[in-house]
Amino acid sequence: MAQLYKWFCFRAYGTDLRTETMAGFTMFVSMLYMVVLVPIMLSVGGVDFNGAYTAAILSSVVGTLLIGIIGNYPLIVAPGLGLNAYLVFGVVVSHGYGWQDVFGAVFLASFILMVLVAIDKERIFIQAVPPSLRAGITAGVGFFLVLQGLESGKLIVGSPMTVTMLGDLSEPAAFLTVLGLFVALVLLVRHSRGALLWSILITAFIALLQGFLVLQAPLFALPEGLDKTVFQLRMTHMDTLGLTAFVVLLVLLLDTMGVVLGVNSKLQGVRNQEIPERKILLSVAAATCIGAILGTGPITGSAASGTGTAEGGRTGFCAVFAALLLLLMVFCAPLVKTLSEMPAIVAPSFILAGFFMIKGADAVNWHDTTEAFPMVAIMILTPLSGSIATGIGAGFLLYAFLKLSCGQGSQVHPLLYVIAGLFMLQFVFLNL
Repeated sequence: MAQLYKWFCFRAYGTDLRTETMAGFTMFVSMLYMVVLVPIMLSVGGVDFNGAYTAAILSSVVGTLLIGIIGNYPLIVAPGLGLNAYLVFGVVVSHGYGWQDVFGAVFLASFILMVLVAIDKERIFIQAVPPSLRAGITAGVGFFLVLQGLESGKLIVGSPMTVTMLGDLSEPAAFLTVLGLFVALVLLVRHSRGALLWSILITAFIALLQGFLVLQAPLFALPEGLDKTVFQLRMTHMDTLGLTAFVVLLVLLLDTMGVVLGVNSKLQGVRNQEIPERKILLSVAAATCIGAILGTGPITGSAASGTGTAEGGRTGFCAVFAALLLLLMVFCAPLVKTLSEMPAIVAPSFILAGFFMIKGADAVNWHDTTEAFPMVAIMILTPLSGSIATGIGAGFLLYAFLKLSCGQGSQVHPLLYVIAGLFMLQFVFLNL
């Protein structure tokens, strides 16, 4: 026990084993819905559900243990909900690429991120993207998630006249989506921990009572499915998926650092030491590399980390405890797969997860058109085009153009001009 206190510096940070354990449990409950939702999404793209589920848990556990033990920081990693949604719906489903090709792009992006961190060049990308564009990327992915949740929950359906329209609320899927959304919102406004997870469980229970959902034994089993996903990635389409790899790299970097800054803001006055951001980024990149090899999508820093610090978590032990709890979930694949057969059960979580991402747009100066309009372009074009790459490209181009046109070109990082130029070439010659 003494070695445990010494390794994680409990006394230096004014914490104890009980506090760190409770904080880790809170993190685990808060991030669990991500581990449930992402394999369900990947199965839509043709990935074996059991393999994706096991891979998502194992890669998340590895990344979180690395951060907790080596970085001694209260931060967990989990499958990136928005990024995985883009890869499935915006690349695999919309453009017809195989999931193996997408995992190849993810592996390439995470490998490049590891190299950038190793040579201490990752901050170039962070500094090149201004806060308004970062907010636009996050909010754009949020709107993308909301749209996917509304569609999968049958709250909006296709229309021959207006593109989309309100669905039939008397249908079981739409009814369950509205019910789950109502339950989640009530729990959120009452500040209940794990509101999204509880909404999934409550909606599933009601669907079970109404006969919309049928449980099939066994509900728990030994891990399986990795034989169908491990080492299946391929890099045969990197000429056209290079842009996808770049988007994954950019979002991995910006999302993780955004979470780190959010967690650090809650630790001010408690932890005055420097943030181990390089160790965190290396852990995220390693977890994503492992995930791509095993058969799952990108792993990013999880905003659920903030729930642990709110409970008093100050060290990496709470992350380690959360990872150990998550590892036990590897035996629950049959139960989670049963829930996936009724998309409306998880649709409210898509909608509300998107809402949390959209909230970041309030930090932008709306009176400065050169900052606000590019951000809005990203927010609108990402869900409407079904592509984060399209939204980011349009936003970067507009930002560079507007700054130049009003004589503020020197405020733009040179790398941003390079990236904007590459996006322009993609738009013109590859029609993306």
